[in-house]
Amino acid sequence: MSIPEESPEGERTFSDFQDRTRKQENSDFTDLSTNDEQIIVAEISTLDDQHIIVVEATRYELWEKIKSFWRGEGYGFELDYPDLGVLETLWLETSDGLVRSRYKIFAENGKEEGTTIVFLSHQKQELVQTDQAYGEDYEWGEMDRDEKMQASIVERLRNSLETQV
Repeated sequence: MSIPEESPEGERTFSDFQDRTRKQENSDFTDLSTNDEQIIVAEISTLDDQHIIVVEATRYELWEKIKSFWRGEGYGFELDYPDLGVLETLWLETSDGLVRSRYKIFAENGKEEGTTIVFLSHQKQELVQTDQAYGEDYEWGEMDRDEKMQASIVERLRNSLETQV
């Protein structure tokens, strides 16, 4: 996030930020992807629980392609800030409603001009039964990392980025 511009009174307020955010949400970012050249994924690695993808393209060239991939996977978006490089999907539940997943994507400029580093993290929860004073209830509880599933989604994202033109 960035600090809002100063208001006429010389103060920065949260409402200034909200106004700027609303303007950003109302603007159309479909023209951000102006490069029709094939995107090259230079490197994929992991750091703790995040996957890191280094791509030979600018963040703006990638943004709609990344969003298109997640839409194709059935996800909507909770946060979508291309200027900040922040994209967070909505929770997507399995057909039985017992498990849900979401992804957080952060993109920043790479060390070399024209490259972008994409950080991808995954959160998965399951509906678990809990005992309450008034009886039993259900709440979402964190699940262990599924490394094979995460590697699979990263590989599909990579293939999607490299084949979208």
